[in-house]
Amino acid sequence: MIEVIGPDLAKYHQQKLGDYLAANQRDSKDAAVFTGDSIIEFFPLKKFFGREQAILNRGIAGVDTNWLKEHIKEQVLDLEPDKLFILIGTNDLGLGYDDNHVLNNIETILETVQFESIATKVYLLSILPVSHKKEYQSKVKIRNNHDIQALNRQLEEQLLAEYIDLYPYLLDKDGNLADEYTTDGLHLSQKGYAVIAEQLKLYL
Repeated sequence: MIEVIGPDLAKYHQQKLGDYLAANQRDSKDAAVFTGDSIIEFFPLKKFFGREQAILNRGIAGVDTNWLKEHIKEQVLDLEPDKLFILIGTNDLGLGYDDNHVLNNIETILETVQFESIATKVYLLSILPVSHKKEYQSKVKIRNNHDIQALNRQLEEQLLAEYIDLYPYLLDKDGNLADEYTTDGLHLSQKGYAVIAEQLKLYL
């Protein structure tokens, strides 16, 4: 089953972008900014990284690389971030896009960051695993770990951002996203966020 971005989700994207545009007027420059899809939007950054460092969340649930390519400047780069962490691509796979589509869009996104905000240190996070268990298939849909791993190998080879491989830390013994780290086979539980936060602390 392929994902569909329906009118309600598209409306949410616009509303969330509007919220971020307003927040960008008051939030500090030179922060560490996280952007991407629902994995980022639902990431409780202050819980895991504390409040001492300026860390901002600019994730929007349900977006793909098409969206981020179109909106990276006003959503993120107007903040002139010191560091930028990007996690994007799983929704492209859910929507049925192929690797070249994702790779080309991510390359454009990274080139835009480089051109518009040359002082920003950019980190590209691996796409996270999913669970192939039957009870999760209504949420996971056509995503699969074979395709995710193949795409991650290509993302690792890009030269415009430092690649951070979070994929292996979330697996169970069968190569699925472990039950304890997920709420629905796709999204992370608080334990899942704790695992990736430990890795990301090394870069903050």
